[in-house]
Amino acid sequence: MANLFKKGVSFEQTLKATGELDMYEPFIKEVKPFAPELHFINSHARGDKKNGYDFEIKPDVSVYHESLDGPIPAGCDISNLDMHIEFKWHRFDNPFLAPSDDDWDQVAFLGCSDTQQDTLGQIRAYAAAQLTSQLRTHAFSLYILCNTAHIIQWDREGTVITKPILYTTNPSLVEWFSQYSKVPPELHSIDTSVSCPSEDEATSARAKLGLQADMPMFKTAIPGSDDGSPLSVIFTIPDVLSSTPACHGTHACPTYDHSGDHMVFFKDSWHVNGPDMIPEGKIYVELNRNHIPYVPTCLRSGNVQCWPEQEMQMMKYAESPWACRQGLSITSHTHYWLILDVVRERLTNFTSCRELVQAIHDVLIVHQLAYALGLLHCDISTGNIIILQGHGYLIDWDLAEARNILKPHQATHTGTWQFMSAHLVKDASATHTFKDDLESSFWVLLWMVVMFSMSSFSIEEHSNFIRGTFESAPGGEGKWSMLVSQQKLKKDLFPDWPLLYQLHT
Repeated sequence: MANLFKKGVSFEQTLKATGELDMYEPFIKEVKPFAPELHFINSHARGDKKNGYDFEIKPDVSVYHESLDGPIPAGCDISNLDMHIEFKWHRFDNPFLAPSDDDWDQVAFLGCSDTQQDTLGQIRAYAAAQLTSQLRTHAFSLYILCNTAHIIQWDREGTVITKPILYTTNPSLVEWFSQYSKVPPELHSIDTSVSCPSEDEATSARAKLGLQADMPMFKTAIPGSDDGSPLSVIFTIPDVLSSTPACHGTHACPTYDHSGDHMVFFKDSWHVNGPDMIPEGKIYVELNRNHIPYVPTCLRSGNVQCWPEQEMQMMKYAESPWACRQGLSITSHTHYWLILDVVRERLTNFTSCRELVQAIHDVLIVHQLAYALGLLHCDISTGNIIILQGHGYLIDWDLAEARNILKPHQATHTGTWQFMSAHLVKDASATHTFKDDLESSFWVLLWMVVMFSMSSFSIEEHSNFIRGTFESAPGGEGKWSMLVSQQKLKKDLFPDWPLLYQLHT
């Protein structure tokens, strides 16, 4: 199909546009012959409002593959989107700069103005929503500024962006579309380790998980240990929101074990690689072997077997001769699955003040005993504590460190910002110690009380306290101020929690 390209002619009508809105339909019409397997939909006025986020996902053009199961959406459907295309007309909106050939490998290529950052944030949010809503190893998108285009690949390690392509005179863009539309699923960013269950299996899973009859279901096999068989599970995509594509990308949800006809807990994530990193499944095995209480049992875990094309590409591309800003620190990630034997009740669903305090008390016991074994959790937070039969269980050990190799924490190895100690928030080069985890337990308790208990705060005071104490950056001044001055916790602040002030003092 690429041989249909005619320099200066193929996108002639697109170039005649007098504004951004006028570009959509001509571009769709002129690019379609090069990729007949793809459906290009003008979605700028037909966004996806039912996406789980608090904003409408409304790319200018939504692209769907003909292999889509069901009718092609009339607008944006982020759960079925193959890629999005974003257009801009004004150059001050363009976030991508073009350094000269002389300093290409040293100069930053991202603009820093407010409008440039707004554009970057927009397309990044769309990519994050797509990766959250679908089972993909990575995602592609296209950014167009008048007669130039950038092809973008997003994955859990970072983002790769092409040089500007003068698509009206250079056939590279149509060649890419032509090849992309024909490649097998693994090159199409589809996670081929996941398949569709039979209708009987899906029906059984929905009944056991309490899901509606039309809820999409997926099936996969979790690797066993050296002498164990894989565990086949059926699940649906959970409601997990992410603001950036480059992250752990964790999906965690109750899952149906078809062979055992019961529920288990499934964690799908991209864990950090490194010589000192301990696989999360092995940490559970060590904790279970030493009979540490209030820790779930890991049934299966391991790296996901995949095609080379489905592995993260950022580390490989970062040192390529064509790469801009060579030598940047890129953190390697690998796709990882884990199955636990318990289905969690979130800490935020506590039924009484006693149950909340009991849960945090139990987690501190786990912390103490794990530390005696030489392990430090490094991410005590509200999302990593579950409640089972009135007790707290500590999960998500993927950031744990061995006590004998503690080192300054990295940007991707710090824990959850809101609950990190004031010391770690203030000093990015600080070493994470057991004291930091102990302090995190206090911030968890305080955050839970502030969010879910009666207080004498006004609405404005409540918002200011949350932002100033738990979300202040950089430096964590709010936490330092509270720990040092004690001025933010009045004795009558929480009438249902009179003892909390004593804990703070």
